[in-house]
Amino acid sequence: MAKVGLDLGHGRNTYPPSKGVPSMAEFSFNQGVGKVAKRLLEESGVEVVLGQPFDSNDVPLGTRTDKYNAEDVDIVMSVHADFNGNDEATGFWGFYWYTSSGGRRLAQIWSKHLEAESDMRDRGIQQSKRGSWTNFHMVRETKAPAVLMEHGFMSNKNDLAKLKSTKYRTEAGIALAKAACEYLGIPFKGKVTATASASTNSSSISTNEWFDRKGKDVKELQDLLLAAGEKLPKFGADAHFGKETLLAVQSFQRKHDISTPKGDFYGVPGPRTMEKLSEVTESKVIAKAPEEVKKEEAKDPHRLHTGTFPTAEALANGIKRLEKEFSWIFYERAESTKFNAGYRIFTGVYPTKEAAERAAERIRELTGWLVYVIEA
Repeated sequence: MAKVGLDLGHGRNTYPPSKGVPSMAEFSFNQGVGKVAKRLLEESGVEVVLGQPFDSNDVPLGTRTDKYNAEDVDIVMSVHADFNGNDEATGFWGFYWYTSSGGRRLAQIWSKHLEAESDMRDRGIQQSKRGSWTNFHMVRETKAPAVLMEHGFMSNKNDLAKLKSTKYRTEAGIALAKAACEYLGIPFKGKVTATASASTNSSSISTNEWFDRKGKDVKELQDLLLAAGEKLPKFGADAHFGKETLLAVQSFQRKHDISTPKGDFYGVPGPRTMEKLSEVTESKVIAKAPEEVKKEEAKDPHRLHTGTFPTAEALANGIKRLEKEFSWIFYERAESTKFNAGYRIFTGVYPTKEAAERAAERIRELTGWLVYVIEA
């Protein structure tokens, strides 16, 4: 049986700080494509080796290439989305190690298929070499022919819209699987019809990157859904994105005109859905103005404070930045009475530790600051 090393570039803990943009973590695109490609490859009789599991934190590059080499895969295909300081840069391109004729052929076949499946601009293929910005570990250290696939630029608004869409992620998954099969000389038997129809209906479980995810982010989503009045009658906030949570997301999206059964993001809690959830639950869970909660009325009172600001001016700028985004009242506190005292920003009281944790995460996402949750 043929083996494909399917490499999901970057783990869930890589944005923040760096691998992504505010409205999309690169991780989400990479694994969205990967899930489609894995299913199609397995339906075509190909064994898929994942160097990095779905929904995982980042696995070091060396660990991943060591696994592909130990498993003796036939080819490696590494899924990525690009970024450039020039926001006019656009399109997809593939990279292969300059001495690998197999890598070059694989890159050419992949490029051909993605051009056929999508309307993203084709930038061509590029050699990867030492001493150059193209010196990519993934194509350099694998024994098998490898291609590193950059599917579009997160820094370009038009590319980003496609990268965020289930439609393009599905097209990219199809192109990857077809390219692998063509290179390996085996028939492509993936069920494209069902997958392609999901391009206009994100409720399809096979292309919803959240489906079957487990963890803290799912629990936080479920808490928000419950606070917004949605129902999770059987399992509640169990930190598992199953059918019940999917239906709750779809219900919320319909109520707030975010998506419909024919929409690209139906059932996917993307940026618009999360932003609306935060807005709707502002007075209930996350963004309740802390000063409105009396400590004696809180079930598990907690508050937040930031790391230290070096000067009073930096503190004032920090408070202004927060006040632009939140309707909360913030308090300042000096670390000492000395001339060069450090300063911190404190909030009022949140009713529970969970509410404080969610508020802290919003501040971290906005600012990148250290934010601490403490008992009130």
